[in-house]
Amino acid sequence: MKRSYFIVPVLLYCFAMGAFGLFRGVTSAVKTKVALETYEITMGVYKEFDSYEKLTSNKKGPVTVYELIYEYQVDGKSYTVKTRHTSGELPRDGYSRMVYYNPRNPSQAVLIEDEARTREDIKYGLIFTIIPGIILVVIFNRNGTFIYIKGVLRGKFR
Repeated sequence: MKRSYFIVPVLLYCFAMGAFGLFRGVTSAVKTKVALETYEITMGVYKEFDSYEKLTSNKKGPVTVYELIYEYQVDGKSYTVKTRHTSGELPRDGYSRMVYYNPRNPSQAVLIEDEARTREDIKYGLIFTIIPGIILVVIFNRNGTFIYIKGVLRGKFR
């Protein structure tokens, strides 16, 4: 069995994970852009958290995921918004942060994700899609899979 056939599933997995990270980063960036352009800002106060166990693919077992609940007020009425938190310390009671809410429907609100996290998702997403993608093209090209495509692009097969 050729070595390239063994590495192809690994590269496809890396490519898929990179595409997922890229999708997650771009989605977060778009959500942030929309919130910054169209939503109003108010301060939300950390109130409590819900937690649950989430299974992971590593051998360490499940991870505890915390849903942090922030309360904010618009025109004297209270609303809540949740965000997921998986690592680090939980905020202290009374901790406040900016909440972006839809002025037409104040119950629709978002907490802007950390910009560094969004940039990391995009950066690693690009790395894990481009590098495995190039290696896959080289492997398939060596096996003759892309010869027909290159011929069509060069005008040899019409």
